Amino acid sequence: MISVALISILSCTGSVITNGGKVVCVNPASRWQINWDTSFDPVQWKNPDLRSEKHLLTLLSVIAGMTELLGFITLGNIFAAHMTGNLVLVAADLVSSGSMKIAQALTIPMFVLAIAGTWLIATRSKASGAALLRLLLVTQFAFLVAVVVLANTLQPSLNPHRLLTGIAAMMAICAMGCQFTLRYFCFPQAPSTVVMTSNLANAVLSFVGAIARTPASNADMLSFERHFRPVCGFVIGGASAALAVYFMGSFAWVLPAACAAIAIQLCPRQD
Repeated sequence: MISVALISILSCTGSVITNGGKVVCVNPASRWQINWDTSFDPVQWKNPDLRSEKHLLTLLSVIAGMTELLGFITLGNIFAAHMTGNLVLVAADLVSSGSMKIAQALTIPMFVLAIAGTWLIATRSKASGAALLRLLLVTQFAFLVAVVVLANTLQPSLNPHRLLTGIAAMMAICAMGCQFTLRYFCFPQAPSTVVMTSNLANAVLSFVGAIARTPASNADMLSFERHFRPVCGFVIGGASAALAVYFMGSFAWVLPAACAAIAIQLCPRQD
């Protein structure tokens, strides 16, 4: 994935240590050691702190679903997170018409800049733990608020190929780039909250593995839940955004911004 490769190159010194079924990810850039239980201990899974973390990750998936659909519908057929989708659209335009939309062509370099810029914010801030998580959530919220302002004052959906529409699309891409970076620093072992292909594949594999065993594997079922939750969140976000666009038009961008504000409130005040 573009985002994972880029952040890995930027950080380059992170390490992962396996200890008794747990992955201890030490990321020097964030100065925060994160423990993720890969053994799917049911006691850990029901821990109140872990439940709060799951709610936050699911909400981020909802935000991604909303942003992806709203960007495609109102900002000139731009994918805010799925860069491979933008590559396909650019290639299809070149093959079919011999030209391409400038905004779509700029999505890849803008996504790279968003990832790199958010990485710099995270590393230069000297923040760690919950403080770093809150900083990145606030950064994402600011980008989404910028999209709300542009979408409702300039009405980019009325002319999806003009400059201001492209600027709004770049802000949406920056919000998703920030979310990619947030997961890298704060939840490196968690399922993706933006790209759902791997989550869906892992959910299916875990479910098939669980039902193929007698009795059903508890670890596989917990893995299924872990990967299927963000898929459900993404679908819910996309469906609610589609309804919002139908009834609210460009004002529907308020929804992901509001969800981002809620995500900030879900972040713990301190480590």
